[in-house]
Amino acid sequence: MSRILVVEDDPAMQTLLRHLLKEQGYRVQVYASGEAAIASVTDFQPLLVLLDVGLAGTMNGFECCLQIKALAPDIDIVLLTALQDPEAIEQGFQSGATDFIPKPANLSLVIYRVKRLIEAQQATAELKRTRDREQVLSRVTQQVRRSLDLQTTLRTAVSEVRNLLNVDRVVIYRLQGINRIVMEAVSEPYWSIMNREIVDPCLVTTWQQQYIEGRLQALPISPHRQSKNVIANSYRAWMCRPIWWCRWYMTVNSGAC
Repeated sequence: MSRILVVEDDPAMQTLLRHLLKEQGYRVQVYASGEAAIASVTDFQPLLVLLDVGLAGTMNGFECCLQIKALAPDIDIVLLTALQDPEAIEQGFQSGATDFIPKPANLSLVIYRVKRLIEAQQATAELKRTRDREQVLSRVTQQVRRSLDLQTTLRTAVSEVRNLLNVDRVVIYRLQGINRIVMEAVSEPYWSIMNREIVDPCLVTTWQQQYIEGRLQALPISPHRQSKNVIANSYRAWMCRPIWWCRWYMTVNSGAC
């Protein structure tokens, strides 16, 4: 659901815009001051901001626009304004505004502009994702051509996928034959945790690390007669969420489970 931030100090206009945008399926947050809106940007992460130029208080719309763009340069900002002189329009664009909507606002125009801008952002994001995937595939392919060593190729693959998806851990897990983890990549903040050791006779050695990381809470008794190593590898792999199936089973997770 696309997120829109509305900065408007007129209560009637606040209610109208909130209702109008929610009807279109957007997630909306509304603030009456520029300071409150700026404070919400990092957590809310809107795709678009509808911003009243004539805000009451210590910060007008132009100043608010400047500060929001400084925090999040990719956000589109549409200024709502009754000012029509060239100087005001120039100031708005210099502040980082993407577009203007004159007041009193035509609601059909508001919806049209919002839809077009969000569709453009989504198309741009999809193009970037496609380009990133192609670059990852290209780098892995180059590694395969440079080296016939399977371990080196798999190490490159898990590292590239982890960076592409921006997750903390990627695992290639083999299901055929014996269950085991073939290769994994872990983000740097977890390196020190992964190297810690504990001694607990109640835990199989390979489960101890998962217990340290808070990823192992309960161990149900398996009805099958499996070796401890097979069970341990199975649990370790189940800590991840699968993204695709193939001969090698690759999984990812973000953060400790």
